[in-house]
Amino acid sequence: MTSPAPHSRFVLGATRVELDALAVHRDGASEALTPIEASLLQRLFDAKGATVPTGTLLEEVWGYRADTKTRTLVTTVSRVRKKIEIDAAEPTHLVTARGQGLALLGAEPLRERTSSRSRVLVGREEDVRAALEAVGQHRITVITGPVGVGKSAVAAEVAVRHEDAVRVDLHGRPTVGEIGAALAVALGERVPPDMRGILQAVADRSPGLVVLDGLDPTPDLDLVALAAVAPVLVTGP
Repeated sequence: MTSPAPHSRFVLGATRVELDALAVHRDGASEALTPIEASLLQRLFDAKGATVPTGTLLEEVWGYRADTKTRTLVTTVSRVRKKIEIDAAEPTHLVTARGQGLALLGAEPLRERTSSRSRVLVGREEDVRAALEAVGQHRITVITGPVGVGKSAVAAEVAVRHEDAVRVDLHGRPTVGEIGAALAVALGERVPPDMRGILQAVADRSPGLVVLDGLDPTPDLDLVALAAVAPVLVTGP
């Protein structure tokens, strides 16, 4: 059994978590979630506050055997706490039951936001499928259209349905350093603020797709070089 694709939206105190958009918002700032981080939160959210055994999480989120010896869960939880907790050292929402597993406490669903997203994607299923097909066949795929047409919604859905996508929310004409910083948030790893560092970070992570949402291309960003490392999906501003 595998965990369902991340799709829920909920609040944790003053923090808004949008698993479908792979994003966390608090105090006017946003951070990106990796697909695996979102899948972990989705599984815990679905448990409605109950403790989910570590072995179950390894099986359903990562596809590992329940008795696998790995620190993957520990390192992922550490990254997620830094994004959703006020104080990651003293977590109040993503809590560990020693020797048992993990629980997500205090999550209140945002049903009205979920309904809003569903309305955005009404009639866009064909676009989502076309984009998924395109990223499977081409190294660079660009979603174009006027402002407000729903490009980001389509890209977010593609990222959710893709097996291993990394989504970076840009929206503007960022410098390569700013792209590197946004990518670092998405990957949960340090990324040097230059093109070489970006390429190396993506090569090390080896995602199946890199989604650059809202990108106004900058001459310093070598999309061709990036696409040689991983397929790229771009939406315009």
